[in-house]
Amino acid sequence: MDASIEEARIYDNTCEALENIRDRILPRAHDGDIVSVDNVLPGRMYLFDYGIDWFTKEVFSEVRIRNNSENTTTYDLQCFYDKRFTTVDLLPGVSTGGIGERRYSISVVREEQISLQPNEERIVTVWYMRNGQGNIPEQLVWFQLVGMDGKAVYGLDSETTQLGTTFVTDEGEVVPQEQTYELRTRTYPVRSEVERIPRTNAHELLIYVTNPFDFPTVVSLRQPAPSNVRLVYCEGGDMVEGDVVWSLQLNPNERKVCRVVWDRSDNLGTEGVVPPAILGIHDSVADTRLEFQSDSLLFEKAAASCERAVLLKGHEIVAERQIADTLFEYDLRVRAQNVGAWGLRDVVLRFREAPLNTILTDDTVVFSAMDSQQEVLSDDTYTLQTNRKIEGLDSEMSWEICRYAEPNRSDLNYDWITDARDLVYLAQYWLETGEDMPGDIHPDHRVDLIDFAELANTWRRQGDRSSD
Repeated sequence: MDASIEEARIYDNTCEALENIRDRILPRAHDGDIVSVDNVLPGRMYLFDYGIDWFTKEVFSEVRIRNNSENTTTYDLQCFYDKRFTTVDLLPGVSTGGIGERRYSISVVREEQISLQPNEERIVTVWYMRNGQGNIPEQLVWFQLVGMDGKAVYGLDSETTQLGTTFVTDEGEVVPQEQTYELRTRTYPVRSEVERIPRTNAHELLIYVTNPFDFPTVVSLRQPAPSNVRLVYCEGGDMVEGDVVWSLQLNPNERKVCRVVWDRSDNLGTEGVVPPAILGIHDSVADTRLEFQSDSLLFEKAAASCERAVLLKGHEIVAERQIADTLFEYDLRVRAQNVGAWGLRDVVLRFREAPLNTILTDDTVVFSAMDSQQEVLSDDTYTLQTNRKIEGLDSEMSWEICRYAEPNRSDLNYDWITDARDLVYLAQYWLETGEDMPGDIHPDHRVDLIDFAELANTWRRQGDRSSD
């Protein structure tokens, strides 16, 4: 246990005892047990290399606690284990194949609090890996149960455990113990999540690919296209028979993110299924290919009207200057796409923070016009300084739109002026009701005289609705 934690506990217990003596209070008796610890790893079993591997998506312990005293007690369940990780000192954009690899170990402490009535039992779940975050503890895990009374903390019970007690298949079946002997546990290598880009019908799919092995490997990734969508953007992938395909080289425990953006404007008011991504890893020993699938996901319902959304596509170097031996300055233009249904003008994009070892000296760029679905380069450049030469930047820099101008709400066909074309558009939906209705200028889920009045009020007015 950490010495500072033990020191604080002794101090608090001493203060509580002295206060009890001063106030002539008899301390309440507390007791409790760790009844059992069950370590659960849901996943799938694969024959790989020269052994049997268990690829798990989640790792947790179910700790059963019992209150043996006659008093209601608040317990603090403390979990201690070492987290090991590997980092490789790489030159920018250059793989060393594991040369220069360093291994580290840090202590992790997790705490869960629970209040139990006399003689009550309950299970506390302690998570080690969930939703792609965390890791599988490789060494012993130590649990300590303490009871709390005011400032005082009393150690009641402790237990050590090794991960790998219970293996559960995707179908919910527990693997017999005789089949888990010398089973190697690894992180499940592919996971997906999809999110609708706010106020648009564009959806961004993120596919997280991890190398679960302790050696470099090359993997193939295929994302089947959903039905009735239009591809807006795919990062680093190629189109093969309508699917997006990547070939990725990964160092040990390295994770990469693949991005796809689809537009669903032709599927108004409906949900849709995102097919699972398929990850292929070659087993050189058995000369076979293992396939891993991510979960199937659902698109959100597409909306009939949507507003602005800008997708950052990349950076292009315009000028390079060497200021000192280890200081370089670059001017870069930004490539972006308006994936919203409305055109935008006078867009000002600002970068909030720079990559590591980089300073932004001019952090904004301007786009004079961005029509709906159009991909354009910024009119001007932003400037950064860094301690190394670069060939380009990825799209991971944090950024925001700090100013834009867009059409008026009454400009129903987004041509920057309210005129007879918009009146015809309004008539097509006259007296119809529903969410996100085209023509619902005054957003009350109905196209009626109020919307007609709004259109008349902005007749012949050009788009100038802005935000700062």
